[in-house]
Amino acid sequence: MVEFVLFMLQGIPEMTGAVALCMILARVNLSWKRALIVGLILSLLIYAVKSTTVFWGFHCLLALLIIMIYLFRYCNVPIYLAFTASIITQTILLILENIFVLISFYVLSLNKEIILTNQFYWFLQGLPQALAILGLAYFLNKVKPKLLFETNANNA
Repeated sequence: MVEFVLFMLQGIPEMTGAVALCMILARVNLSWKRALIVGLILSLLIYAVKSTTVFWGFHCLLALLIIMIYLFRYCNVPIYLAFTASIITQTILLILENIFVLISFYVLSLNKEIILTNQFYWFLQGLPQALAILGLAYFLNKVKPKLLFETNANNA
């Protein structure tokens, strides 16, 4: 039960941020409520997948596919744009995860195997990436109208 709670405490913000970032990149009006709902569903599905013996990395493909389908089906985003936004977001998430894993190894001064097998340490190293992706989505959502306005003004 502790494992599930720790996973959700890190997974829900991370997936909410990922969905929000995809919506912003796909030029969809961001609804934090919808991003949270999709993020919650994604977190539950990813937890279920990670609890099975499915190959490593499948959860990333699943998240990419579900976000892409969500953008295409429910936000009326062209499939190529939904795919592009999903790939860019997954790439950003991959980079953030690698950065924060390396930082956590350094800061916690623990063996890699200890961090990877201890749920609390795994949560501690994953929380900064979740907050970073949420922060990035929030920041881009705030500057997006200005960037679009400037682009449209330059095209006129």
